[in-house]
Amino acid sequence: MKINKKKNIRNKKIVAASLIILFSIITAIICKNSTNIVVDISNSKMPEMNKANDIPEVLSQENTSSANPQNISPNIEISVTAASQDYNQGSLIIRTMIKGIDGGICVYSISNKKEVLKYESEVFFTGRYYSCNYDIKFSDLYLGKWQLTIDAIQGDKKGTITRDVTIE
Repeated sequence: MKINKKKNIRNKKIVAASLIILFSIITAIICKNSTNIVVDISNSKMPEMNKANDIPEVLSQENTSSANPQNISPNIEISVTAASQDYNQGSLIIRTMIKGIDGGICVYSISNKKEVLKYESEVFFTGRYYSCNYDIKFSDLYLGKWQLTIDAIQGDKKGTITRDVTIE
């Protein structure tokens, strides 16, 4: 009886060792035939903040596009996290996340077919990232479609992003 138990244990060890070796061989083959995949998320959609509760919503358009050179800067990256209407405050709220600078200013240009309005604010550190924000009062804007351009500037560095917004 003891001999059979020893054989069973030895057989189980052999099977386990064989499975480990087989798994190692399969893993080596898979790794040898695989290629590195790099996922570029810099052109992905950034969340827009909900005007009521600051809950992320998916934007309806890309913030940055490699097909659109006006949105690319070798020095500064800007992501618009909100460009939406706040009916309670009566304004268009603009919120950003900025990479590549640690200060400076943001210049906001909003235009329609009739006029161009310009505003300015300072870049600040939120504790996690750099940002610039601005609220444009509805009294400055007409109903309809506008083009919002944000320039982040620090010294000789400049980044630009453009978004379409609609005032309803």
